[in-house]
Amino acid sequence: MKDKNNFLPALKVEHKSSTSCAGTSITSKKLEANTLLYAFILEKKDEDDANVESAVETLIAPVVIPTVASDEITTKTSLEPIPTLSGRISVQSYSNFTNNLSSYDYQRWRYTFQLNANRIGSSGFLILTISVLHIVQMNGILSHQIFLTALRVYDLAVKYNFNERTLLWLGRHINNKISNIGSIDGLQFETGVNEWTFGAAAGTRPDFNNMEFNSNLFEYGAYVNRADLIAYGDMQNTLGYFEQTNDFNTDRRFLYFQHSNSAIENTRIFLSTEVDLYKKEMGEGKTDFSLTSLFTSVNIRPSDLFSVMLCYDARKNVIYYETFKTLVDSIIENETRQGFRTRLSIKPAQNLYVGGDYGYRYRKGDLKPSIIMADISPIHKYPELRQVQPFPSTD
Repeated sequence: MKDKNNFLPALKVEHKSSTSCAGTSITSKKLEANTLLYAFILEKKDEDDANVESAVETLIAPVVIPTVASDEITTKTSLEPIPTLSGRISVQSYSNFTNNLSSYDYQRWRYTFQLNANRIGSSGFLILTISVLHIVQMNGILSHQIFLTALRVYDLAVKYNFNERTLLWLGRHINNKISNIGSIDGLQFETGVNEWTFGAAAGTRPDFNNMEFNSNLFEYGAYVNRADLIAYGDMQNTLGYFEQTNDFNTDRRFLYFQHSNSAIENTRIFLSTEVDLYKKEMGEGKTDFSLTSLFTSVNIRPSDLFSVMLCYDARKNVIYYETFKTLVDSIIENETRQGFRTRLSIKPAQNLYVGGDYGYRYRKGDLKPSIIMADISPIHKYPELRQVQPFPSTD
């Protein structure tokens, strides 16, 4: 779509014929009948053609694509969303070998299962499930863990689309617009108009120890999101308010802000921060304003052969006044922990990804910083499965 002197991405072509094409809208703006769309056509040039300027001009010359009349659109059943079913299974293993008598050998297994069932029976229903099973094997003997203790479910929900912009989630779900809030067991409702999206959530937090359902940890909140097209990509900003309780007593109250954009070509920027609004002194709740976390990451992919990730993380110890009220150190030890991390990913062959990590993390009062380096390992192909943090760090 042409916006003044800029061309903005509007449509992803999925089907082509000799005379027409059909696709999916990738713009927040409404596409109506007779909207002018443009395509950039790359004309083939002879290899010995030295006129580079002429070739570039041909590349950016816009070609108008006529739209289908509105009365024809209603009769095209092939453009309606079709039911889809997809799934993934991954197995990961990590082994530790040592000749230190005070330590031991062990091996960790991580099984991940994901299933997406969309437009079930040509309806608005979608089922999403992501689960993780973690098993530890020490000295050749499998640890005696109950199956449910080792199982971690991060997303197990049903979604229903009332229309293109209004939807309802029921179950355990991680919302991409408020991803750092984590899993919510309950209801999440979302609707929108133009570039704005409005959402609300009510339910419970999973148990801190085993990710099981915990009816005592009730939480609720609301958020507003704006999506815009900018330069080479999109930009999204979310501002949310959440209150978390324990036995319906205020445990934590905070503001949440999330930003992501791909304005720079081949670059994705993400930022999230939380500001706590509640504290408890001498058993009495008070209003507070304290920055508790700041996380930002930059992913750069100049080509399909390699990519670079840089991130910075500054976080204070988040205080849950009801859940951890007996832990004095959770209130006293409130120094800011800072961390830097970088990752280089290389694709030496088709479907093979290799990466190396370097990380540096420290906090005031530490005897020495924590350093991660030369962590060479295969990279999981699907980034959405790397966003969840199923197990605490072992360092």
